[in-house]
Amino acid sequence: MTNKELFIQCVRDAGIVFDSNTVTKITDFNKVQKFLNGISRNKVKLGMDLSSLVCSGSTEIICENDKYICLVEKDNNRIDYLKFKGMVLLIPKIDDINTAPEMFFEADNDNEWLNAYGDIAYPYTLEGSGRYLGLNINDGLKMVYDKHEIQGYLDLQAASYYDSSISVPKMIRLIRNIKREMFAYVNVQGCRKRHKGNVIINKTNDWTCDDLIDELSKFYKVIEN
Repeated sequence: MTNKELFIQCVRDAGIVFDSNTVTKITDFNKVQKFLNGISRNKVKLGMDLSSLVCSGSTEIICENDKYICLVEKDNNRIDYLKFKGMVLLIPKIDDINTAPEMFFEADNDNEWLNAYGDIAYPYTLEGSGRYLGLNINDGLKMVYDKHEIQGYLDLQAASYYDSSISVPKMIRLIRNIKREMFAYVNVQGCRKRHKGNVIINKTNDWTCDDLIDELSKFYKVIEN
């Protein structure tokens, strides 16, 4: 089966109502979790653009408990975390192998993480951006969110560029996104026809799923789930 056929089968298996040329909003995390677990299990190839201007051509999406979603960017050595609020699923012409199914994810405010780590957190960009840096050390044996400890690892990594005798553990950057926004655009790889998702997600990051549905309803039939 093609990536698109596998994707459509995963939508069907999750009990999500859809049809050709339709758009729908899904807020039931159990359905979304079942759907995304199927995508991961069937190794459907995905690409992604984020409102933070990050893009990835090799993405795996993993659902965790408590409505957390991990966007694993295999080509960026990075994992973005978001707290799930809603997903918009866009299914173009089902029988056209060249049209890509697409998804948009709305992130929720993550006050739980901020309350737990806000005092020690390492801002990823500017203060108030809603993104914080963490480190996954040695394949998850250690997860670091303390800004002083993170800086120590980053300094060690920088020093190793000039001194090959310095040993640096394997590190993956973890980005915790804690504010509500339309955060991610995801498409099925291998399909040439798709929207300019990077443009859409960057221009609509302050929208909600409902705002996006209203706009897409000008071109696609809306289905309730």
